[in-house]
Amino acid sequence: MYAHSVAIDNDQQSVSIIFVITIDSSSYVTSSIPFVDVKSVDYYQDAEEEILFSTHIICRINQIIHIEDDATDKLWQVDIILVGNDDHDMNILTSHLRQELTWREGWSRFSDILIRVGDNSKAEHLYNILLDRAFTQQERRDNEKQIA
Repeated sequence: MYAHSVAIDNDQQSVSIIFVITIDSSSYVTSSIPFVDVKSVDYYQDAEEEILFSTHIICRINQIIHIEDDATDKLWQVDIILVGNDDHDMNILTSHLRQELTWREGWSRFSDILIRVGDNSKAEHLYNILLDRAFTQQERRDNEKQIA
């Protein structure tokens, strides 16, 4: 297993993660989120299960498991579930976020999300970029207010 060999050979600060993705194919038949099974065109042929996803998929973390191994303690498995467009919980969360972030748009909205998840340094960095690129005095005031 590739992840196992990398976990053994890597430096002490690295870990290897195996992602196990569960896909409910019945929910994706009608989905607008594309993905394709590419194992038949893969270099390794049928030795690996490979799927190519679009860049905007959303997954829910089901569980994170530390894989016990005599050779290393740096191997983890993350079980994720691909979430479709009709996922009730995700739609509620998305609706809630849209209501909370109504006055901001684009990169400013993303900065607000960074603040909400506790990544204040990245949010400040992004606000400084937006401040440099502000077209109107109102945009400058809004960005200065957020930085303060």
